[in-house]
Amino acid sequence: MARYFLLEDDYVVSEVWQSLIRQVDVEGKVSVFPSVSALRQRYPDINKIQEDCDVIISDIFLSGDETGVDFIKLLTPEMQSKTVLSSSVKADKGDHLLQENSLKCQYLEKPFNFAAARTVLRRLAAIPENNQGNLPKMLDKKTSHMPVFLITGANSGIGLALADLLSQEKSYRLALTAREKGEEFLRRRFVENENLIIVPMDLTKDDQIVAAVDTVLMKWKNIDVLINNAGVCYRSVVEQMDSKSELEQMQTNYFGPMTLIRRVLPTMRENGRGKIINISSLAGILGMPTMSAYSASKHALEGASEALWHELRIFGINVTVVR
Repeated sequence: MARYFLLEDDYVVSEVWQSLIRQVDVEGKVSVFPSVSALRQRYPDINKIQEDCDVIISDIFLSGDETGVDFIKLLTPEMQSKTVLSSSVKADKGDHLLQENSLKCQYLEKPFNFAAARTVLRRLAAIPENNQGNLPKMLDKKTSHMPVFLITGANSGIGLALADLLSQEKSYRLALTAREKGEEFLRRRFVENENLIIVPMDLTKDDQIVAAVDTVLMKWKNIDVLINNAGVCYRSVVEQMDSKSELEQMQTNYFGPMTLIRRVLPTMRENGRGKIINISSLAGILGMPTMSAYSASKHALEGASEALWHELRIFGINVTVVR
């Protein structure tokens, strides 16, 4: 398992690099920085960067007060040899740029030759060629890592469909949650085993959220993917919507998921990776008649998700909204 620092300000390219890394090093830890400034803010001492990182991947034309090339020049020759520079500059021009600046690193042109990029990553991280990784399953069967999914509202709709699908894949561990009545349904439908547990959780009750996360972490130590699927919708025109129903929708659709996210973030940040998927709705971008409270809760969830995407990407944690 190697430690990777990825300096990339383009989200799509960043996702490509992270995918490539996990294909060759499924247990590798990736820290993402959108600029040199973000990296230097976290690591004022450049020697500490070299202590905490095995492979550096950097865009040549990073935004900020230093470009990728300027930053690489500060590294020791040994660390430069563990560095990949990339950009849309043609390969021959990119190699010439490295020579001009007396850099010892590897250059890869974007869009990448994926086979070549994987070969370079294996070489820099000293990973054997026969370690192929398995990105679609997020598991190399030669390792002990099995991604843990925590799914809320797993007793119906999208949550149930995901639970049915993922429970057939023996490479995953599933923690399925629901309120009391939904929990009874889950226990009739699924059999708990070493890779699947059913955990009671009401998103309107913080103590149940804390207890559910603690239960999963105590059993499997990690939560790799959080799917915030649970939600409620009570339809009524604004004038007739009672405050209790309004508050329950906000608690279930927004406050609860945000509390849950806060509880799982420490372990994701420590692991240097994670995925948070928030199930939203078209009501999250359009105000729907008779659905004012529901629309408000989903608007809040989407706004918070966008902010989280920016806050968490430097830790290798990705946030996605599904409508």
